[in-house]
Amino acid sequence: MTYSSTTPFIDPTTLNFPQLIFLTTVYGYTLFQASNLISDGSELLLFIPALEGIIGSVILPVLGVVPDAMIVLFSGLGDRDQVHDQVAVGVGTLAGSTIMLLTIPWSIAIFSGRVNILKDGTANYKRPKGDTEWQKLMPAGNMSLSKTGVRCGEELKANALLMLFTMSAYFLIQVPAFYDDVPSLTYDQQGRSENRWAFYTFVYSGVWFIIYLAYQYRDSIKEDSQSISRTKEIDNIVELIHEGKFTLMDTMSQFRHEAEVETGSHAVSDDYKRTNGLDNEEPLLSPGRPLPKRAIIRMKAILVHFFNKYDENKDHEISRVEFYLICQDIGLNRKEIQDRLFEDSDIDQNGSISIEEFVSCMVDCARHKLSHENEGPQPKLPNQRSISQIHNIVHGMDDEEDDIEEATSDGDAHEDEEEEEEEEPPEDLKELPAADRKRWILYRSFRMMLFGTAIVLAFSPAMVDVLAELGHRMEISPFYTSFVIAPIASNAGELVAAYNYARKRTERSITVSCSTLQGAACMNNTLCLSIFMGMIYYRSLAWQFSAECLSILVVQVIMTVYSYCRRTQTLMDAIWIVSLYPLSLLFVWMLKNPDMGGMD
Repeated sequence: MTYSSTTPFIDPTTLNFPQLIFLTTVYGYTLFQASNLISDGSELLLFIPALEGIIGSVILPVLGVVPDAMIVLFSGLGDRDQVHDQVAVGVGTLAGSTIMLLTIPWSIAIFSGRVNILKDGTANYKRPKGDTEWQKLMPAGNMSLSKTGVRCGEELKANALLMLFTMSAYFLIQVPAFYDDVPSLTYDQQGRSENRWAFYTFVYSGVWFIIYLAYQYRDSIKEDSQSISRTKEIDNIVELIHEGKFTLMDTMSQFRHEAEVETGSHAVSDDYKRTNGLDNEEPLLSPGRPLPKRAIIRMKAILVHFFNKYDENKDHEISRVEFYLICQDIGLNRKEIQDRLFEDSDIDQNGSISIEEFVSCMVDCARHKLSHENEGPQPKLPNQRSISQIHNIVHGMDDEEDDIEEATSDGDAHEDEEEEEEEEPPEDLKELPAADRKRWILYRSFRMMLFGTAIVLAFSPAMVDVLAELGHRMEISPFYTSFVIAPIASNAGELVAAYNYARKRTERSITVSCSTLQGAACMNNTLCLSIFMGMIYYRSLAWQFSAECLSILVVQVIMTVYSYCRRTQTLMDAIWIVSLYPLSLLFVWMLKNPDMGGMD
């Protein structure tokens, strides 16, 4: 960028080395805070249910890559005589961000989420029946390289395949660059020769960007309780449960809404109505009508955490006294009604309520629209027959038993965790009416996102100049300085998020954590690369980054193989994975070293 007396930024060429280091730190910290503003502002929109699908699947991934994308963009917009060094900053940012995300946070997730690896090679996520001393990691702090680790879900394979497809865009520019890398061509001649291939790569990676967003959006609305987007939503609710901000009444109300939407999309046949004695005016969730199984699965995923909350003595059963507390929280305060509901819910008549009986009871209470408002002298309560019918549905679900065991065995874990930041609307907005709260959330969210984006746009050109100058002072390519520094400024939040999320020590949490990192790599392969190639096409620049490109491809292929071949990843795997980060730098240096081939 051009510096003058009216420019608010300092010309880095006028600074000594300590001053340059300080300025790099200031700019990096500023970009870090700006990326947090963008992230926090977009996450506010998740509190508007109607926007949740599009925000989680499209807006958050796009805004998350904005800082890297802007550095990449501005790296090619400088003066022609300086553009070669500045473009090295852009490709260093692209390579460093992609490789860092797939190595350091991934290894951190394995470390923080590690549990004991059993003899059969599975992870110790389930409590053995009757074992009251069981812990997921035994002894606490166990650092065995081969006998501790994590087990990831099958979702990583699909995401790894998608990552493999999106990185194919690099080949479209890299293969012609190999042929044009001859001494007889000048830099400008090589740029003109590769110009059309830069355009093809720009379009190709842009198409993959649209395909990736469409895939993510489809996943966010998929009616599957195991989807990554649904898992994130449930985990947010679970955090609110442990903070006392989400109640049983909220859960029942949410179930009724989702169930009514789901059943409303499928007409009940006339034969079914005649057989069950239903009329057209009867509510869709009336007893006797078919219940939507998917809504029950989603509700159960939340209810298991309420079960842990009310199970005060941690015996994995709800006693009569504990059940009274549940009844009070759903608006049933009369003891005779509480006793009747307990007896009807105790299907096996063993004097306590199991997790399946608890889920069945709460689902039927929600279906009867049980609330404070309808507790009259003779409230319409669930009965043993209706609860038993739901119990048969819950008991017969394909994915139930493993999820219940994992959730109930993890009941004590949250009590020992440090309190995390609240994941709820700001205090000053909580008490507002729904319409006003929505309006203020939208206003505050867009204000934060616009302010963060404005900071990124303002500081990215200056950051490019600083990183380029830092490389000159250290007598190394600006690629290396940007490879290390830029991702720290733009992706430091991913390191913290990977640690905090994986430490829940469940298969789902580690799967979501690693899937998010794969998604970030896909965004770099599509949006960032498309912007970069569009800039190269516009400026007719030569692609002289074969070594850097190969390092990106090699790391992504290795992580794809890991995702496919090793669902169980040990602490030793974490060490190998994190070593890919410095090894990739060494790989680039070796390929560019004149004594070893001198690749561009």
